Amino acid sequence: MIPGVQAVSIFCEDLRAELGNKESLVGALPSNIGMPAFPAAVTKFCIYTRITLLAGAKLELFDLIMITPNGQSMFLSKLEQAVIDECQSAMLKYGDPTGSIVMRVIGEPFVFPVPGHYSVVLRGSHGDLLTGSINFLTV
Repeated sequence: MIPGVQAVSIFCEDLRAELGNKESLVGALPSNIGMPAFPAAVTKFCIYTRITLLAGAKLELFDLIMITPNGQSMFLSKLEQAVIDECQSAMLKYGDPTGSIVMRVIGEPFVFPVPGHYSVVLRGSHGDLLTGSINFLTV
């Protein structure tokens, strides 16, 4: 658990920028996906992670990590200090009790080395926060 931080990851086939500061998540994926063989490469695999920071939370640097079924950590992305500072400034400016940060991972291709359960976590100095998971099965 990371105090003052909530997050969720959504797995999809594509992320698209839209007009008006909006995004479309295309082809949201189910919890279980069958693949004919492993390692399995998918043409495009996206992870959309929305992080909510609560007012008063001690903000820190985070890494977005995927944990494979055999326990290996795959680095996906880093949350930079400038993004955290911008979020915190906006919270103060607008008197908002929460702030949001979005992390996007787009893999073209993205390789899943073995079948099984893959978890995505935010990793900080206070530990890991599970944001989502997906299961790849042999069919």
